[in-house]
Amino acid sequence: MLRAAWRASSAGDLLLDFAHALQTTGIPVSRVALIVRTLHPQVLGTLHRWDSVHDSVRSVDLAHDVSGEESFLSSPFIPIFEGRGCLRRSLEGDPTSLDYPILRELHSRGATDYAALPVIFGDGQIHALTLSTHEPGGFRQTDLDRVEEIVPLLGRLIEVHALRRTARTLLDTYLGVGTGLRVLQGRIRRGDEDRIPAVVWMADLRGSTSLQEGLDRDRYLELLNAFFESTAGAAIEAGGEVLKFIGDAVLAIFPMDQDPDAAVRALAAARAALASLGEYNTSHAGDCPKLAMALALHLGEVHYGNIGVPGRLDFTVTGPVVNEVSRIEGLCKQLGKPVLVSEGVAAIAPGELVSLGHHELRGIARRVEVFTLPELA
Repeated sequence: MLRAAWRASSAGDLLLDFAHALQTTGIPVSRVALIVRTLHPQVLGTLHRWDSVHDSVRSVDLAHDVSGEESFLSSPFIPIFEGRGCLRRSLEGDPTSLDYPILRELHSRGATDYAALPVIFGDGQIHALTLSTHEPGGFRQTDLDRVEEIVPLLGRLIEVHALRRTARTLLDTYLGVGTGLRVLQGRIRRGDEDRIPAVVWMADLRGSTSLQEGLDRDRYLELLNAFFESTAGAAIEAGGEVLKFIGDAVLAIFPMDQDPDAAVRALAAARAALASLGEYNTSHAGDCPKLAMALALHLGEVHYGNIGVPGRLDFTVTGPVVNEVSRIEGLCKQLGKPVLVSEGVAAIAPGELVSLGHHELRGIARRVEVFTLPELA
């Protein structure tokens, strides 16, 4: 624990090494499980489980919905999380007297003893470690005393991995996968930026003002999130990087520095967003106002990096291309098209788009040719 455990690259690897160490020192474990709760919008926690038959660790993310399921509510994890301390049950004898379903399941597999211990992090949050054995007579009390004695050290090592995952999760969730990785790699100072070619995506919810005025706040937010799921969700699914939600609009990029097919993927995402909104409107016909978007795609070199003040930075894109895509998006209403594409994107996808002519953009000196999808022409 002191000399080698820090080398583990993940909580799963750490649990594998820990199980091997217990066996090496004569503690007859046949199954070890660790559940680490996490700060994640979709994941309640991660369950890592090792058994001596397979001698490997299986890690499974538990969705928040699991917290309401009977299998979770009736597990020994609940009293551990509630701070009731250690729990031990002998599995030898009549299985009908066992108070948790998992204990009866382990009994049916030949286990003889079970123990659950709290793993407490530095902030006081409680996680759980469980051990079971097939040894006749179960664990010796001295074995469990030894495990309990080293759990605080194990908890500190697990906490390192948990904090690392939390940091990555929060960066991915609030900044985006690619942007979060850049921040973790040290792009954290104001002025740190890269100049990259990219397709810039901007999608706006049409008629949002009337929606806000005609609906209560909760209902409007429900519709807004449905719009984001269709638009931002399509961009992410196609490999785009959603940088921010600006009111009821989505700003995303499809970097081309390492992917020459970014424009093709951006167009595919536009079609997917249209289809998703159509499906939502059909499934909610008569239930709510229809959702409509104005989406613009533009191509050019962007400044991708940190802006702001030293104590409050934003990792985003800036440059003329970003201003121009906003102006092109504003043409959607004027031209009556939900998707408009600039000539730069059209040049990469020849034959796939239909020209709508040259148009003036507010604040832009030159007239710009815009295109739309053939099915929208």
